[in-house]
Amino acid sequence: MNRRILISVLPLVLFYGLTVGAGLVLALLQSLGPAGFAADGVSAYGELLERPEIGRSILYTLYIAGASAILSVILGALLAWTLRWASAPVRTAGIVFHLPIILPHIVVGFVVMVLLAPTGPVSALVARLGFGSAVSDAFAWMLYSPAGIGMILAYVYKEFPFVTLMALGVLRLVPERMVVTARMLGAGPVRRFFAVGVPTMRPILSQVFIILFLYALGGFEIPWLLGSSRPQMIPITIYSLYFQGSLEDRPVAMAALSVLALFSIVFVALYAHAADRISHRERAV
Repeated sequence: MNRRILISVLPLVLFYGLTVGAGLVLALLQSLGPAGFAADGVSAYGELLERPEIGRSILYTLYIAGASAILSVILGALLAWTLRWASAPVRTAGIVFHLPIILPHIVVGFVVMVLLAPTGPVSALVARLGFGSAVSDAFAWMLYSPAGIGMILAYVYKEFPFVTLMALGVLRLVPERMVVTARMLGAGPVRRFFAVGVPTMRPILSQVFIILFLYALGGFEIPWLLGSSRPQMIPITIYSLYFQGSLEDRPVAMAALSVLALFSIVFVALYAHAADRISHRERAV
């Protein structure tokens, strides 16, 4: 059965492997282009360390990707647990939370931009409630603030329904008697969530976190729409260096892209290794 599944997905794996692999090789070759080699070594990669704006961009990107992925996982897990044990009408109404899944990221970015704009519905509602222009300006500041609040909100709005959908599928396998037994033993809602829900959802939440983190790490649409001019997300920095910089900046842009790809591969490997060790330790206990 496993061999049959492997054969069926092999063409897709080969296609994506060749196309993505070709792109990575092309980026690597461009990073070692005419301006890439020098007497002191590979100068394009050395210049990454000499440009402080690239270092700040990398740290800023890790912050946005990590914060949005963590918040999405937490919110999605809580909503999945709530919907799993809710009544049938509530579960039916919960389908509305799946809407952002079908929306492209660029549409989600426009939605957040329209909602938080100075003339948007949120600002109008705040003004109508009598909170004054200061609160309205605060919502508008979120859009392009250096803290990246607008981008984080957009990523969370787009991603937490995906977490809910994946976690809910796992929670449906949990027998209701486990929750009933925990309730009879005096466990409150919070205790039941951490004693039953979190251990059950942990494997799928770990995998979903990796997907969301890496997508936000390399995402372009939302940072392009909602990102601040300084600091920038690393995809915007790479785009600016390659298309708006000089020819000497192009190897630096491809070097940054190659480092980003290498970091993603190493991050997945380390995360999978850590999750595997935790799983083995839990089974041993």
